[in-house]
Amino acid sequence: MNQTGYIPGACNIGSVEVRWRKVSFYIALAVAAALFVYNLLMPLNYINLCILFFTATITAINFQQYRNRFCIKYGWLHQFNFGKRGMRQNVYDKKQIDLDRKKVIEIVFKSFLFAVLIVVSVYLLHS
Repeated sequence: MNQTGYIPGACNIGSVEVRWRKVSFYIALAVAAALFVYNLLMPLNYINLCILFFTATITAINFQQYRNRFCIKYGWLHQFNFGKRGMRQNVYDKKQIDLDRKKVIEIVFKSFLFAVLIVVSVYLLHS
């Protein structure tokens, strides 16, 4: 690890940013749980399932960001932050950028999979 705490493809945010991701996760989790129950109790509606998919994706992204200490926005934009919120620094090394982009794709893919599982489970439980 270098002196900033930045580890390419593994860690690009500090404790202030992690705290924000954790709060965002809990808010998104509450909304996703409410939508999950709502979709089970109400007649099946594909628009509501799409909203649940979006919310479950955001929930999973925020969870992975706070657990991995890795922001997908910063990773995609070649940045990291270990100071105050919004005080980003740039990454210039091509190998580091590639590792960060790979991590972003991994997080988004896992989040989509999680959301698909949630929506399919509602669909199957509803049938």
